[in-house]
Amino acid sequence: MNRKPDDVLGKVEKYTEESKIRVFICGGGSKVSSEFTKDAYNVGRMLADSNVAYGQGGEIARDTIMGESWYGYQENGGASSYFFVREVGAPDLKAAKLSAKGFTYVSDISSLIKAQFLWSDIVIIMPGGTGTFIELLSYIELGYDFEDKKPKVIIYNKELENGIHFYDKLLEQIRIEQKKGFIVSDVISNTFAIANNFDELKREYYNALSVINRNRLI
Repeated sequence: MNRKPDDVLGKVEKYTEESKIRVFICGGGSKVSSEFTKDAYNVGRMLADSNVAYGQGGEIARDTIMGESWYGYQENGGASSYFFVREVGAPDLKAAKLSAKGFTYVSDISSLIKAQFLWSDIVIIMPGGTGTFIELLSYIELGYDFEDKKPKVIIYNKELENGIHFYDKLLEQIRIEQKKGFIVSDVISNTFAIANNFDELKREYYNALSVINRNRLI
């Protein structure tokens, strides 16, 4: 499959065809505590260490989930950054443009998420706000539409306090919808994985890498 989704792209800058495994990071773009940003930085470092291409939605401010994941990637030898950005209200990415291999600009959120989905081999969904929730739910729907292109989606359901995890309520609602037949369960069971702590996230990530590499050899 051509993974440059021309049907949804607006302006494209410096986009190259990338042969590396592609990993897209979803997460919050607002400043949050080090409880979250430390994990985000370590995710970026994990991607750099495994020599994959890094993609995200265009936020590189420090002390944000997205910014720290990018710095974790950049500062540890990552060399293939890609950004998917809405043309309206796009953040200042001058610093990113010095090192990034590709920028994709689209005008609306639906096209943006579709472009991310088609680009990715693996998606890691970190804690985030409404935009991250929209991305997570959109990947379920897009999984119905693209039979030959389903990235592995790893949800980092970070533990907060009293045994509660970040995405517990959302995941419970999804389970209810599955049970009642509102969601076809095979899309989630075949492509989604839940990681409740950072060690589980690493394990799911490296398992996904292993499967993709194995399939590329077939």
